[in-house]
Amino acid sequence: IETTGISDTELLELLGRIPARRQVILIDACHSGGVGALKGPAGPPAPTNFGNDALDALGRGAGRVAMCSSRAEEVSLALRGMSNSLFTDALLRGLRG
Repeated sequence: IETTGISDTELLELLGRIPARRQVILIDACHSGGVGALKGPAGPPAPTNFGNDALDALGRGAGRVAMCSSRAEEVSLALRGMSNSLFTDALLRGLRG
C-alpha cells in the first residue's frame, strides 16, 4: 500500500484541481467505500423517481458522486477466469447497454 496507494486526502486534493463542476468518481478497490473525504455532509435524500424535473435539477447542480465497488469493511471481488472485477464487469456491461 505504501508504494501503490494514495490517501483519501490526497485523492480529494487531486480531484479538487479538476475545474469541472460535476464529477463522477468510480473506485474499484477493496475497502473503497471507506473513502470518507469524498463523502460530504448528508444532504436531502436522492429522488427515487428520476423524471424530467429530477434530471433537470441534477443537470443544474454541482458536486461529486463516488461509486465504490465495496463497503469500507469489504473487499472487491474478482472471480477466476474474469478479466475484470465483478464491479468493473457490471459497469462495462451497463455502458454497453
